[in-house]
Formats: sequence, C-alpha cells, structure tokens
Amino acid sequence: MAQHTKHRLIENEDLAPLIEIIQFLSRNWKFLGLVTVALSAIAIAHSWLSPKQYQKQLTLSVKPSSIPLSVQPFPAIDVHQTGALAVEFLESFHADEISATAQYNAETQNIALNLQSPNASSLNTVAPKVVSQLNTKFQQPLSQTLASSLMVTELQLSRQKQTLAQFQQFAAEIPPTSTPKLQALEAQQANSVATIAALQFDKHFLQQGQKNLADLTAKVMPVQILSESEVQQPRSSGQQVVIAVIGSFIAAVVAVIIRNQIPQLKSVLSKGQIDRDTDL
Repeated sequence: MAQHTKHRLIENEDLAPLIEIIQFLSRNWKFLGLVTVALSAIAIAHSWLSPKQYQKQLTLSVKPSSIPLSVQPFPAIDVHQTGALAVEFLESFHADEISATAQYNAETQNIALNLQSPNASSLNTVAPKVVSQLNTKFQQPLSQTLASSLMVTELQLSRQKQTLAQFQQFAAEIPPTSTPKLQALEAQQANSVATIAALQFDKHFLQQGQKNLADLTAKVMPVQILSESEVQQPRSSGQQVVIAVIGSFIAAVVAVIIRNQIPQLKSVLSKGQIDRDTDL
C-alpha cells in the first residue's frame, strides 16, 4: 500500500509541470490568442512586403607577406590586423543592391562573408568584385606604409652620402705613406658605397611600388577565395508563416508573464510605501 501511494505521488510530481502549463494556457488563452494573432499578422505582412533576400557565403583569406628591402626592413604586416581591417572594409561593401556581413576567425585566419541581395544574378558574379574592392581598399594603408618607408630610406641614403663624403675627405688629407689608415678608410668607403647602392635599390623599389600600387597590393596583401556557396533561395511563404507564429506565441507568453506579475509588483511597492510612511 505504501509503495502504491509513493508511486502515485511520483506520478503526480511528474504531471505537476504539465498541469501548471495547462492551467496557465486555460487562464490566459484569450490574451495569448489575441497577441499571437496580432504579432503574427504584423510579422507576416512585413515579410511579404519586404523584398526577398537571396544569400551567398564566401570564405576569404588574406595572408600578408613582407616586402624584400635590402637595408631598412619593411614594417611587418600583422595577419590579424589585416583580417580585422578586411572585415571593416567588407562591412561597407555595397554593389548592385548587395549588403554584406563579415566575421574574422583568429584561429583559421579566414574571413566568413555573408552576402544578401534581392537580385540572385548579382550574387552569381559578386566574388571578383569582392576581391577587387578589397584590393582597392588595402591600397590606402599600404600607400601610407610605403611613404613612411620611403622617407626613412631617403634619410638613411642622405646620411650615407654625407658619411662617404667625409671618408673621401679624410682619405685626401692622409699622407700616401700612411698605408694602414688609407686601407681602413678605403674599407669604410667600400662599405658605405655598398650601403648607398642598396639604399638606392630600396628607394627605386618603393617608388615603383607607389607608381604600381594596385599590383604591389595584390602581391603583398593577396585576397583569396577559399570557398564559395551556391546562391540560396529565400524562405518560402509557408516557412515565414510558421516562424512568425512561433515567434509571436513566445512573445505573447512573455507578455502574459509580465502582465501577471504587475499586480504583485504594485502590491510590493504599495507595501513598501506604507512601511516608509509608518516609519515617518
């Protein structure tokens, strides 16, 4: 008998949540129904009036490489900073009614790009435009780095030329009989001449990079498309209705819970006010 009673108590405990849900729905079915219908109608009307959005996903990679300079090392381009910069550029991508959202993955160092457009044909040809726009956007920061490196290279070149002139002047003042000193100065002059030649090469390379900025950008900050999805169809009307109804019902349940808590909240606030008045 005791076991049977215990078994029934366990069954009642298991059914208690279900009973509470049924009671909740039976007490508030009118409000739930009205709110659900109203919100569903608004959501469905909005989805039908809004233009259908086709989607396409791209996975991009931007792996920057260094510029081989002879003397002054070119500032290293951080891959994570490049990825973050690419996301910033891609977020502002707009072409042929296409909007974009991008996210950089620090582990894979890849960029996930989601594209949306009411025109499916524009998404079919969007990949080359994405690469082209990124290359164009990357030219500005690379141009600034080139200008800074060129300024440093020209400054070093000027100093080396001054140093070489001083060596030549010292050599002219040393007697021909001072062979060790002359040999030391000749070695220093040779090093200075080699450094000047290397700096002139770097200067020419940087200047050519400024003239052909697009080509250099494509080499130093290459944009690659690792994967490209097919154009995805927008949700069907039936799917939109189901999603709208489910979302509206959840919102209605939350609204009922808040509404049921209002009297209790008012009571607590009123009691608190009475207690303060009593204390006074």
